[in-house]
Amino acid sequence: MSFATLQWHDHGSLRIAAGSRIHFTSDDSIQLERGAIYFASAPSGSAVAIRTRFGVVRDVGTAFEVRVEPAALRVRVREGTVDLQQNGARERAEAGIELLAQQSRVTRTAIPTTGPDWNWLLAAAPPIILDGNARGVLMAIAREKGFTLVFSDRLLADRIGRTSLHDHVPLTPDEALAAATVAAGVSYHVSGNTLLIERRQLR
Repeated sequence: MSFATLQWHDHGSLRIAAGSRIHFTSDDSIQLERGAIYFASAPSGSAVAIRTRFGVVRDVGTAFEVRVEPAALRVRVREGTVDLQQNGARERAEAGIELLAQQSRVTRTAIPTTGPDWNWLLAAAPPIILDGNARGVLMAIAREKGFTLVFSDRLLADRIGRTSLHDHVPLTPDEALAAATVAAGVSYHVSGNTLLIERRQLR
């Protein structure tokens, strides 16, 4: 199975699932005819619009998936907020919400932001380089995996914020998490959607 990942101008990262068909209609807009895309906005990126035959999805500083199915549009929000405009009405969804838009109605469902349904994103993720501030690297890894990054205490968070990593080997998100925590001298624990960074216990 093949995927495509690209940087969409200054907007952010765009991933395109296998078998999808899209058209770039302007600098900040695409038409999704079939398949699925995942968009993760850059910190200072400008908004984008994903147009489908069921409605238009607009990001409000976020990370989300848009999937066109034969009879519906499915929007899953992983981070931030999106607006879905359909037939003159607007539906807003926050992280952890899925919108299912059919021709005449939109339904909302709570969803997890991690797990098997998101695995194609990890397969399509660009390589992670462990180069730079350790806290920034861990934040990037957490975002890729749909986690909220939490430190066990403030002193540890401050120490990691002053730690630099210097490795230029491209890694997958899972490889990067294991390598970054070892390099920073910490351990990690995953509970639900939380990635907890803890002090490494001496044995």
